[in-house]
Amino acid sequence: MQSLVALSMFSILSIIALIHVYWAFGRKKGVQLAIPKLEGSNAFTLGAGVIFLVAICLSLFASLSLGLIELVFIEPELLEYVQWAGIVVGTIFILRAIGDFNLVGFTKKTNRVILPCLRMCSIHRCVYCLARATSIWSGVERRNSEQTKRAHRGSYTSNALQ
Repeated sequence: MQSLVALSMFSILSIIALIHVYWAFGRKKGVQLAIPKLEGSNAFTLGAGVIFLVAICLSLFASLSLGLIELVFIEPELLEYVQWAGIVVGTIFILRAIGDFNLVGFTKKTNRVILPCLRMCSIHRCVYCLARATSIWSGVERRNSEQTKRAHRGSYTSNALQ
């Protein structure tokens, strides 16, 4: 089940990353659906470099989900760093879901922001971010428990040999 969740999260984040690459190369289709409007104009604008950086980060976050549940191989020396990265990325998604108390997230002021698409799409983004954070944190927890089991098995084996 966890593999299915990780694969779906990987797929969704990869698609979102590809959309950002599309936008970074100057394409405009769909941008109006992603950026909130404030008093009739876009609330913010981003340069191509920032959009491309977001695409790279989303791709790394997608790959992290596969690494945390061991669908891709990670060198044993890097496991601790991957777990810390999982905690950081999960926290980023939680903060994105909470929002900035103004334009995005559960805490946004909806009476000032006009979404070009449905108002519910903002809620769907927040729920996705919560699900993503939960998925990553459960992957980190799974990795920790598996490492603990392996360490205990190794200590029992070494004790038996002595």
